[in-house]
Amino acid sequence: MAGARTQAAAPSLAASNPKSLPRWFAAYSSVSEAAPTSSAVLESGPPAPPADSALAPYELSAANSMTAIPDDQPLRLPSPTISLPPLRGPSPKVAALIETGKKAATDGDLEKAVRDFTEAVRIDPSYPGGYSERGQALFELGETDRAIADYSAALKHDPNYGPALRGRAMANLYRGATDGALSDLSRAIQVAEIDPNRLSPLELFYARRSRATIYGNRMQLDAEIADCSAIIEAYKRDEALNVALVGIYQAEGAANLMATIYRQRANAYTRRSNPELARADLTAAATLSSGRDFSSLVVRARLNEAIGQRRRPGVD
Repeated sequence: MAGARTQAAAPSLAASNPKSLPRWFAAYSSVSEAAPTSSAVLESGPPAPPADSALAPYELSAANSMTAIPDDQPLRLPSPTISLPPLRGPSPKVAALIETGKKAATDGDLEKAVRDFTEAVRIDPSYPGGYSERGQALFELGETDRAIADYSAALKHDPNYGPALRGRAMANLYRGATDGALSDLSRAIQVAEIDPNRLSPLELFYARRSRATIYGNRMQLDAEIADCSAIIEAYKRDEALNVALVGIYQAEGAANLMATIYRQRANAYTRRSNPELARADLTAAATLSSGRDFSSLVVRARLNEAIGQRRRPGVD
């Protein structure tokens, strides 16, 4: 699939050239065991969107956005309102070019990757995968505007092409265009829920992680909790996701990564004045983390003291 390379090289952008990205962007993008938690993001936060940050065109159903959900109401996830045609595959020649391009990108030869993907687009200009893969390579090269143009071209041919939706979201986040990113992430998640073949489990993991962080920054806590919960449930049940995470981060790193999700949800529960659920998540985070997760233990001790369980703070 067109998003397969994202599974193998999801952290490559930040890992290969960390100085090229602002620190806040790591909270939204592919995360590692050292990624900041939601509370750290809230302290620094992304910069305000540039005044001239024009959003790429979007064609979205109203049900795709959860931005209007008040935090004093129960969270009701929207029912899918779109039907999806079968996902179109590439011709054998285009598929071969995309595979060689992916290999070149994985090996760090992004210029060759762009050439291969460009040839794939030339041969079959209606296949969205060529544009989406080239957009990913261009984004890693720092060509953000060109990347967004390619993602938008892919979506012109298939408005529900999952890798292009997530890719354009990350590029727009990098530019500071958070509203457009949130719309694309919501669309990508909805598409994946209707047809799992349109977005890999790993890409869905990253999309939910990015959207949860946006919701947390906007204090839409119920929506943030819902995304974190969906990630945690997928980690428990989806073997493909587990295999992908361990393949990238190794077993210990994958566990540490999931600990950050538990800590993020705990932080949201704390802000929602639900210390019991926050304490349970901090316990899970401490259990998953390699060694002793002292930050989770300290916060858990404070929560225990706050809710009157004074013997437990001493244990922590």
